[in-house]
Amino acid sequence: MELTLSQQFWTKLFFLLNSLFGIFGIVLLAFGIKGYDILVKFNIILQGTIPVIFPITIFLGCLLLLSTLIGFIGLWKPKQFIVIMHIAIVFIAVLGEICIASITISSIDQFHSTVNSSLLQAVKGYYSDKLYEEQMDRLQSRYMCCGATSYRDYDKAHSIPPFSCLTGYLVYSRGCAEAINSHLQRYVVALISLCYVFAFIKIIYVFISMILLKRFYFMKNSLI
Repeated sequence: MELTLSQQFWTKLFFLLNSLFGIFGIVLLAFGIKGYDILVKFNIILQGTIPVIFPITIFLGCLLLLSTLIGFIGLWKPKQFIVIMHIAIVFIAVLGEICIASITISSIDQFHSTVNSSLLQAVKGYYSDKLYEEQMDRLQSRYMCCGATSYRDYDKAHSIPPFSCLTGYLVYSRGCAEAINSHLQRYVVALISLCYVFAFIKIIYVFISMILLKRFYFMKNSLI
């Protein structure tokens, strides 16, 4: 059976949007995994501090890929239960994106504060705990920083800045809390922005899909 021009338009539009949602799901996965991986490398000195947006966006990325797959199956075999399942998963993803973006905005300052206090504790235990020493050295060398707020944190802990704080004869002036927060901020801001933008697009998508689904099955029943 040939599709009408209107049906062809909506089919192409849904194919395009599903492809876009699939790409968005991959981006969520990539950003979430990257941010999570950065923090896991310093899990001891950061005391396991991880913003909830990273693991949740990994889950949402997988959910969007699943909804994209179901959406393509629905275009191939337009069954009512497949379409309803697809719309339901997209709607759940919308709620998740709006919630996690809003929660992250309200809790980001708390995360920065926790990172700062955790690193201060790591500075105090630098010379007494080998694991603290290894991860602090890795952090300070990678981000060219020293201490939690600055190299003076070692003076306050009655110790000297380690070699990982040095560049030649100079000591890094930047604190590691600021360095790692600034680095992670790029991923967090990108994820929050993407969540809100695509949540808005998907709300329109779900609304149109429900209208078309209702119209399609109303026409189908009227022909019986």
